[in-house]
Amino acid sequence: MLRLFLIGLLVYCVYRVILILLPILSLRSRVNKEQKKVDIRKQVQKMDIQDAEYEDK
Repeated sequence: MLRLFLIGLLVYCVYRVILILLPILSLRSRVNKEQKKVDIRKQVQKMDIQDAEYEDK
């Protein structure tokens, strides 16, 4: 009986730790995603993009 109680307590503690870690990990992935967007924007701004001229026929 005591063994079952200890296993249940261990499972509960692991569950609580996972609930704490999930928001932290999702925040980290969100920050990485935003950083990638910023990097792409910087690369596009550095490019010398000129307007293309097309002739209508």
